[in-house]
Amino acid sequence: DMADVLIARVIAHYEKQCEEFPKSALLHNNLAWAMARCHRSLDKALVHAEKAVAFQPDNAGHIDTLAEVHFHRGDRHAAIHYSERAVSLLPLNERLQQQLARFRTAPLPKL
Repeated sequence: DMADVLIARVIAHYEKQCEEFPKSALLHNNLAWAMARCHRSLDKALVHAEKAVAFQPDNAGHIDTLAEVHFHRGDRHAAIHYSERAVSLLPLNERLQQQLARFRTAPLPKL
């Protein structure tokens, strides 16, 4: 219960920030990441991740967040597609390589 309250506060904070600064790729990315990693509001997470990438299309971190959202939504194919794109932008980034491997082999989160 405490975790749910904390997650709701974090999400509400970022939602408010996104309303105040609607063109901030970083804020949209952070909101999408929090939602995805906590497996909450995945449809909204997708909208915010897509906005972040639209504002900064060559930001590997934002593209990785988009991949994460797709993975949590159960779309392995899209997760791998975007993860490969992120890796192509930063091919020596070990964390992005690990993410790609996880999207390829880890069980999909339960919806």
